[in-house]
Amino acid sequence: MDKGSAVILIQTEDVTSFLRYDLIDDSLTSIDAATTNGPIGGNYTEWSMRSYFGRVNLSWDDRYLLEANLRADGSSKFAPGHRWGYFPSVSAAWRLSEEQFMSPSRQWLDQLKIRASYGSLGNNATTSYYMYQSLFATAGYILNGNIAGGFAQTVLSNPALTWEKTYMTNFGLDFALFNSRLNGSIDIYNKDTKGILISLPAPLEHGTSVVPNQNAGEVRNRGFELDIHWNDRIGNVAYTVGFNMGFVKNKVLKFQGDIPSIDGVYKTQEGKPIRQLYVLKVDRIVRDEADMAYVQSLVDNNPNYFATYQRPELGDFLYADTNGDGSLDSNDRIEMGDGPLPTFTYGGNIGLSWKNFDFSMLFQGVGDYKVYYNNQAFRFVTVMGQSLNKDITDNAWTPENPYNSIYPILRNNANGKNNIASNAFVHNAAYFRCKNIQLGYTIPAEITKKFSVQNLKVYTSIDNLFTITDFPGLDPEVGATVGYPAVRQYSVGLNVTF
Repeated sequence: MDKGSAVILIQTEDVTSFLRYDLIDDSLTSIDAATTNGPIGGNYTEWSMRSYFGRVNLSWDDRYLLEANLRADGSSKFAPGHRWGYFPSVSAAWRLSEEQFMSPSRQWLDQLKIRASYGSLGNNATTSYYMYQSLFATAGYILNGNIAGGFAQTVLSNPALTWEKTYMTNFGLDFALFNSRLNGSIDIYNKDTKGILISLPAPLEHGTSVVPNQNAGEVRNRGFELDIHWNDRIGNVAYTVGFNMGFVKNKVLKFQGDIPSIDGVYKTQEGKPIRQLYVLKVDRIVRDEADMAYVQSLVDNNPNYFATYQRPELGDFLYADTNGDGSLDSNDRIEMGDGPLPTFTYGGNIGLSWKNFDFSMLFQGVGDYKVYYNNQAFRFVTVMGQSLNKDITDNAWTPENPYNSIYPILRNNANGKNNIASNAFVHNAAYFRCKNIQLGYTIPAEITKKFSVQNLKVYTSIDNLFTITDFPGLDPEVGATVGYPAVRQYSVGLNVTF
């Protein structure tokens, strides 16, 4: 049995500059608690955490395995009575391949193990201050016609605030077959995060003070992972082939009821993925007079149809009235994608060795993954002194190319009606990439030992050899971020062991 342990963490941060007068109360030791202005400011923050944890391991006949953990954490960020969180976990495994009734299969089955685990963890990352206490700041007020110094409440308190907790359940299977030439693992998991620390909207009657966080959010992640490898030899050639994949879906179980939270092009709502894309839908490019007549018919049916968004002209986007209410407004936005992270990822590797030569390749990729890509590198407006994506300039609508165009007419950035957040900027960032390819040769030992070298390997490698993707940006792995893309790198090197 492992012994229990304890850890105490204290973190303090001081920020000071001098001088100020007339403290409101002598018990307030922060310089910002003074009322008379001067060339000074000062405050400090401090928080601490105490943790205890222990573990028990049991193994019976190398067939039945059990491990139990218990962690207790106390944080000063929470009010007395809510500071301690208790986070147990337990895991068990059964080696079926060691059972007597599995003996007939031992000619081809080397290992078969079933695993199950359940555990919880806590998070106290609220803010740098104590949200169970109200915060005040110096403020002036009028008393008998004169300005007097005082305090005003700037942050409301939440004394019931406590630990955010994550509960993880996992079922797994490990296997090895055919003299361990084929081996791998399969895992299925469920991850529930409860009591997520979020700030909910409050009525205007509460005043201008900041609303404190609440343990009000709940999110579920469900998925599975697969890892499988084959190792074998054909004559003098040894080889290995591996593949791994993961799939995960998230859902907001508890947030703000039916009230969504909209942040630019992202929407979070109960029953939906976190930060799902929320944009207008392009119905068509207005290519000719027939499309112009259709636009006019929309106005004839409702003169205020384009009250929210500008009426399109030739070459412009016509956005769709997706809710069918006969008007185009922000309620016609549609939800797209599964959130800011890909739901399906995969990778693979190939390795070969023959005599003193070795060769390896590493691949990775993601499946269908919707990202919003509208920035300086991809837009439908022109800006003085800035370039545009060549694909856009070659395929934008023009009077000479009204029917084969892919993108709308390019207008000056002063008129950005075609640059409104829409599914025209939602792209699939799925990709398949060769991350690395390497060829090496190990100098025979009878040669290197003459120079007192135990091992000498010469190799050459290429990083990011190729990428297969339809994403129009610089790098699908970077996605919508205009960051530095992955570069192709060639290298030659030596590995020396003395």
